[in-house]
Amino acid sequence: MIAGNKKTSKTLTARQERLAVGISSVLVFWQRRIAMKLNRTLNVMPIARLKAGLLLFCLLVGATFLYLILTSLFFT
Repeated sequence: MIAGNKKTSKTLTARQERLAVGISSVLVFWQRRIAMKLNRTLNVMPIARLKAGLLLFCLLVGATFLYLILTSLFFT
């Protein structure tokens, strides 16, 4: 744990509990909606295009992390 080893549990009031449930239900709703749209889009996409997109994504993320590691090691 970064902040320490203290484990404190706060009890929420009824209003805070309703607010937390409301926020989480809205987030889950949008997460499911985006996931369904993404699934529909990817299910009709050709395999070659999926592979090319995955390769591009991996190269981009790998290059970004390599850049961050190298700049933190040599330019700090």
